[in-house]
Amino acid sequence: RRTVAEIAEMRRVVMQMRDHLHDSLEYTELDLKLHFLIASASRNTLMLYLIQSIRDVLRSTIKEGLRSRFSEVQIRRVQELHEALVDAIEAGDSTSAGSAMAAHFDDAIDAIYRSMLQSPDS
Repeated sequence: RRTVAEIAEMRRVVMQMRDHLHDSLEYTELDLKLHFLIASASRNTLMLYLIQSIRDVLRSTIKEGLRSRFSEVQIRRVQELHEALVDAIEAGDSTSAGSAMAAHFDDAIDAIYRSMLQSPDS
């Protein structure tokens, strides 16, 4: 379904993400852009509309997920999972793409949960 141009744009964005690992505002916007690119490349109009409709919530969730990563290892893992996802999409490997997304979501939920446990307000 995805075109060579779409993969090239995903690659460009994911490499920019790597360059902005420690700039959470820019990383968040690039991550959001990658989500839109993936949804668009899926040719699933409903998915694209869904992502567009939850743009603000998604942006907030990405920011919170980044703030919840405290170590360099955790921050780099976020990037590695994005790169693995783009690799799988490029290869047409839906199983690996699904696994990368599942790992990404699991890591984000875990990081936010651990952050809540460490918060003095909890």
